[in-house]
Order: sequence, then C-alpha cells, then structure tokens
Amino acid sequence: MSALRLLLLGGVGLVTGVINTVAGGGSLLSFPALLALGYSPLVANVTNTIGVVPSSAGGMLGYRRELAGQARNWVLLASVCTVGGLLGAWLLLVLPASSFEAAVPLLIGSAALLTLAQPWLARQMHGPNRQRPPAAATTGAGGARGLTGPGRARGAGSATVAATVPAALPGRTLAASEPAPVPLHKRWTLLLAVLLISVYGGYFGAAMGVLLIAVLGLFLHETLQRINALKTSLTMVVNGVSAVAFAFLGPVVWSAALVLAGTTLVGGMLGAVIARRLSDRALRLAVVVIGLGAAVYSAVR
Repeated sequence: MSALRLLLLGGVGLVTGVINTVAGGGSLLSFPALLALGYSPLVANVTNTIGVVPSSAGGMLGYRRELAGQARNWVLLASVCTVGGLLGAWLLLVLPASSFEAAVPLLIGSAALLTLAQPWLARQMHGPNRQRPPAAATTGAGGARGLTGPGRARGAGSATVAATVPAALPGRTLAASEPAPVPLHKRWTLLLAVLLISVYGGYFGAAMGVLLIAVLGLFLHETLQRINALKTSLTMVVNGVSAVAFAFLGPVVWSAALVLAGTTLVGGMLGAVIARRLSDRALRLAVVVIGLGAAVYSAVR
C-alpha cells in the first residue's frame, strides 16, 4: 500500500474513532474506505474489525470517570457480548457476506429513532430508567432536604449530598411507592437484546453502538453519558473477541489494520473529550443525527 493511501486511511481512522465514541457508526466510514482500496467485502470487514478495536479502548480511557460504579453491570453484559461476538464472527466466516446487509439500514434507523424517543418510552414503560424525583427525600424546615428512614443524613452538608444520591446506589432508602430496581440478571429482554446486537456486531458491526445506546438507555437507570461510556466498553468487548477470531482465522490485511488501529485509538480518546462536553440532550441529538445518516448511507451505497 502506498504512503498516500496509508495517510488517507489514517485520516479516515481518526474520524472513525471520534464517531464511534460519540455515538457509534464509524465503521460506515472505515469499511467503505477499505472497499475503495480494492479489498473484497470479507477482507475489508475483518480488517476493519481489528482496526477499530482501539477506538473503543481510547473511548474507555476518556470515559474512565463515567464508567466508575458500573463494574457489576459491565461484567454480566460483557459476558453476554463475548458470546454474541464470537457467534457473530463465526457466522461471518461461514455465511455469505450479504446476509445482513438488507437489514442494516432498518436496524440502524430504528435504533436512532428509539434513542430519540427514549425519555418518553421510559416514562410510558414505568421502567427503571424513567425520570422520577428522589422519592425518599423530604423537605424540612427552611427547605433543607434529607433522606428519610435509617439512612437519613445528619447536618446541612450531608443533607445536600444525600439529596443527590441516585436510586441505583446501594443503601438508598426507597419510598413505599417506589419499586426496587429489578436485578440486571433478571432483565431477560435486555440481555437477549444485547446478545442479538453482539451477534450482529461480530458479524458486521456497522453502527452497533447506536443499537446498544438505544437498548441500554431503555433499561438502565443512568445518565446518557454513563450509558455512552458503558456502550463504548461493550463495543470493545464485541470487536475485541471478534478481532481475536479473525486474527487467527480471517484474511486480515495487517498493514491497513495497524494504521486504523493507531488512528482510531487517538480518535476514540478525542471522541470521549467531545462527548463529555455535550449535555444529555445534545449527545442524544448527536446519536440520532449520526444514526440516521448512517442508515441512509448504508441504504444507498
């Protein structure tokens, strides 16, 4: 590969890493770039998968603060993603490369619209992600707020801290009318959806992040920034296990894969910096715009 082609591919990798961390869908830029360089769809797919793994690693580094406290959820979801990613990689190596292509635009477009409708859907579902006030907080004399029950904070300073404790944290006193969160291992709809998305990710993976944001946002009681951080780490798991399989069994073009790996790593870290500066509303809009754009692009290319 010529130096000019490597340079152009490096620029594509940088932008791909940014998009993957901000919303997902960067592979819809890097994958066609590899096709334009003359590689077959199978070669381009496996090479791209290996090349974009570092974008998620860079995003995780940039999102360290938002990932704090999510270890328990991450372990279970990462296990599901590992199974799905390996199954998807196996399907890619044994099935025709066009098997999922017809469904890709519909999947991505639906996920983008689902992300847009998440706040409303969560309220309608009365799920764990609905927006609700801290029901266990009370307002006392002078407007100071504190927790009721055994966990009540003492003193003005601790009352301020207690009023900000989210429902998902251990030790938070729940009001009688507020249902306890359903343990993650019992949310079969979420786990099945993540498994299917992981299979898709291991097989093709374009805009997998948009799909994950849409599903995780419906079921987890977290801010969109923390959902995005979790999405980024799970994307790394799916792409990582697929990349290991492809490295041993797939027709990888290592020169292109290494160029993408280095530049998507930088792009992923830069994407986390950009995404963190966005409000939840702005980040949601970015996911929707990128997702719909990716759906249109994948439909017409």
